[in-house]
Amino acid sequence: MRVAGNCSWVRRIDIGSLHSPIDLAPLTELPAVEEITIESRRGVKDWAPLLGIPRLRTVHASIDGSVAAQLIAKGVAVDMH
Repeated sequence: MRVAGNCSWVRRIDIGSLHSPIDLAPLTELPAVEEITIESRRGVKDWAPLLGIPRLRTVHASIDGSVAAQLIAKGVAVDMH
């Protein structure tokens, strides 16, 4: 996954079905992101980059339990649908 151009204004990200592995690390370059939805956990190997998104408030995804606990401790709402 690449972050294209100046996307500093992006507040919400929706990622649908994943057919190949993706790296969530580029999302840390989006300082305004507050909400992320990831429909499929298949293809995401490392959920830890979510911890580096400073304004993140809500995650809708079946993420790794350890990362979920850390996000919740930071005040992020985690909906593990």
